[in-house]
Amino acid sequence: MNRKLGRSMAIAIAIGMAIELGGCALGPQSRPAAAAWDFGPPAAQSPRLKLKSLGGVEVTSPRWIDSPSAWYRLGYANAAQPQAYAQTRWVMPPPVLLDGRFRERLVSGGAVLGGTGPLLRVEVDEFVQLFDSEKASRAVVRARVTLMSGRDITRQRQFVIEESAATPDGPGGVAALARASDRLVEVVLAWAGDS
Repeated sequence: MNRKLGRSMAIAIAIGMAIELGGCALGPQSRPAAAAWDFGPPAAQSPRLKLKSLGGVEVTSPRWIDSPSAWYRLGYANAAQPQAYAQTRWVMPPPVLLDGRFRERLVSGGAVLGGTGPLLRVEVDEFVQLFDSEKASRAVVRARVTLMSGRDITRQRQFVIEESAATPDGPGGVAALARASDRLVEVVLAWAGDS
């Protein structure tokens, strides 16, 4: 009788442990660490700019863009609701990355930054990966750009740059946004140099 009871007890303990261990496997899984991205290195060879001198560069954006979050919109479902990726982030807010890219490009293009010349103000209104369907997306960067001489507005224009994403996910979106940012820098500085 004791032997039967001991055997039943051992089986019950083994079943209990199996359930306990199985519960651990089915419980919350740890997520991989969020990947942080920047725009990558600038182009090795940069052609000279027409723009010779710029007093300064100022890049701003709304608060939701001015964060390390990587944003996307589901254009096919609810385009009015920007959503942040959980596992894809920027190393610093996109306006800071853009500001650095403008400065790098001005210097590599032969322009004097901080000298005489107008102030370049770039107001980023959109910086997202827009999904047209579950399998197709594109980067959209929209900015209002103003050239200012003192307090006077010299010129003003809106730019919209789009780049297709190679993959419909966070890494595909940030790569497309980096390419769109580089294009924005080029077209804005070409426009500023045409004055």
